[in-house]
Amino acid sequence: MSKYLKGGAWALIERAVTMVFGVLVSVVMARKLGPGLMGEFSYMMALSGIFAALVPVGMQRILVRDLVRNPEQSPALLWTSLIVRQVSAFIGFILLLIITVFLDGIGNTFWLAVCFGTMLWSLAFEVFGEYFQAQVRYEIFVKARLAGLIISAPVQVLTVLAGWPLYAIALGFVSRFWLDALFLFLFYKREHYPKEGRCFSKGLAKEMLVDGIPLALSALASIVYTRSDMIMLRHMQGSEAAGLYGVAGQIYSPLYALFPLIGGILYPAVVQAKKDGDSAYWQKLEQLLSLHVGLGAVALIFLLLAGHWIVSLLFGAVYAESANILMILTILLIVQGMGLASSAWFITESETKLALQRNVMGLIVNIALNWWLIPVWSGRGAAVASVMAYFMSMHLALLMMKKTRPLFRLQTRVLTFIPVIKWGLYYARRYLNFSRSV
Repeated sequence: MSKYLKGGAWALIERAVTMVFGVLVSVVMARKLGPGLMGEFSYMMALSGIFAALVPVGMQRILVRDLVRNPEQSPALLWTSLIVRQVSAFIGFILLLIITVFLDGIGNTFWLAVCFGTMLWSLAFEVFGEYFQAQVRYEIFVKARLAGLIISAPVQVLTVLAGWPLYAIALGFVSRFWLDALFLFLFYKREHYPKEGRCFSKGLAKEMLVDGIPLALSALASIVYTRSDMIMLRHMQGSEAAGLYGVAGQIYSPLYALFPLIGGILYPAVVQAKKDGDSAYWQKLEQLLSLHVGLGAVALIFLLLAGHWIVSLLFGAVYAESANILMILTILLIVQGMGLASSAWFITESETKLALQRNVMGLIVNIALNWWLIPVWSGRGAAVASVMAYFMSMHLALLMMKKTRPLFRLQTRVLTFIPVIKWGLYYARRYLNFSRSV
């Protein structure tokens, strides 16, 4: 367990540093650009993020699982996954441009999409980070990420302060991902770069795609309903409303990003526990769920108490509405954390189709609620829709499927021991008071 605690410590360090740099860059951008341009930037981040979810083709944890089970095949597994993801990135880039032309025509938004689209190819190199995660050598992955961050953050700030066009600022943002890719590859090359076995295997590609495609579709459904609020908000209420919502997301997202990191570190332990029997396996799943929900509860309390003050201090009075949106989004920290933890069960049990079904349910609910609530409450309506859709897909949907009911009972038991959720929901409802403030 000590190696997992060590990995967790490295994850916290990386997330803390990323959070600080990310908030500083966001503050400079928001104050310099204003809600309108910030909305355009956030809108394209959301749209390109949908296609970024397709690049791994659902292989992230599949690759980690196979690297743990078959370490002797690691060169073939890595290079096969890399090539598949490069092809996926090209397809995603073309689709991003087509969708942008359809929604916005050929103009400034199109060239912004071109800049963000170059990010997709860099994401393929995350296979080398997954190699180190499988070995529970998370410190190497963190060092690569921090090196890219320290170099790219000043570039982003300088492009904003210099008053460069939005597409140039986007290139500064994308540089972070390419630097991550470069450093991950260099660390892998230094640590382990065998000449034998570095080839594309059709057999391995087929095996990983069979398990990965349902996960990719599930991730696509998940990312669409997490990004659809921003996309629909921008088209229904305009760029300024999207900018206000985006600032709330800039504060919320770094905290949420901690959960996939922790899940990635501890997932090999879940796979190992499965080999040790059902008792150890379910105990490990309960520990993972409790950790995610507990961290979400702590973050929820912090943001409920300090969210308004943080937004006012960092972003200014013009973004006051962002604080109200943030108060609602904080509830997602518990629900999303629970969903990410439970995804370990879906992958270990090879029930990726069920994971897809639950995310499709959430997607349908979210789009319907956004269509109804955005015209009424604007950004706050989008936030409410996200919370309700996530709770539906990550918890209630498990009750509707026979195979996932044991997982539903486990999640319910974990949630029962977090009474702060009830307090948080009550506080948010009382504080926001929709009927008088909207």
